[in-house]
Amino acid sequence: YLISEDMTEPHEARRTEYHARYLDIQIVLKGQEGMTFSTQPAGTPDTDWLADKDIAFLPEGVDEKTVILNEGDFVVFYPGEVHKPLCAVGAPAQVRKAVVKMLMA
Repeated sequence: YLISEDMTEPHEARRTEYHARYLDIQIVLKGQEGMTFSTQPAGTPDTDWLADKDIAFLPEGVDEKTVILNEGDFVVFYPGEVHKPLCAVGAPAQVRKAVVKMLMA
């Protein structure tokens, strides 16, 4: 796991991503974060680091929805599930979160 302190950014500035081998658990420890996701298939990435870093980035998401995560909230993304973390809720702000990766495949 890792603990990160990051600034959220406007939705348009964030990149849509997915993972191939690891379950991705993201827990907000302090602050607030918009987490955008899609139930549609990932499609073709424009940056593919799946072999080395288990992450690929997409040019854009399809049929995206956003949930607002507050302190204590968490989300779980399975391999292949498209998501866009660190989206600002209103003005950009600092968020502290734990990210846990669990090998699935």
